[in-house]
Amino acid sequence: AQMLESFRDDAVLASIIRDPLDRLVSAHKFWGVLNNPSKNAPDPVKWLRNMDKRARSRTMAQAPRDYLQQVARNNFAVWKFAFSTDGRFHDCKGDAACGRAALQAAVATLSKFHVLAPTTWQ
Repeated sequence: AQMLESFRDDAVLASIIRDPLDRLVSAHKFWGVLNNPSKNAPDPVKWLRNMDKRARSRTMAQAPRDYLQQVARNNFAVWKFAFSTDGRFHDCKGDAACGRAALQAAVATLSKFHVLAPTTWQ
């Protein structure tokens, strides 16, 4: 804690925000294909739907080390930067007001960063 305090004024918060489609394709390739114990490449759409369902069934508070549970979320970037501010943002699926509030919370969190580097589909 003392060491963190000594860097407090010099700290720079930075984040890379990936294109959502690129991130989902990458998640499928890495977790669904390359690191799949069955060695059978699953259908990408079915795999992503299944992973999104799993992500919504368990919060990070319930499984803080199980980041893979959240990797295939269709709203991953908003979830990542909003959920830490309010647990109700764990699953806004179908709730437009909750989705808007989550996006606002994510933007508020990101506004505290010094550097944001968005990437594009390649």
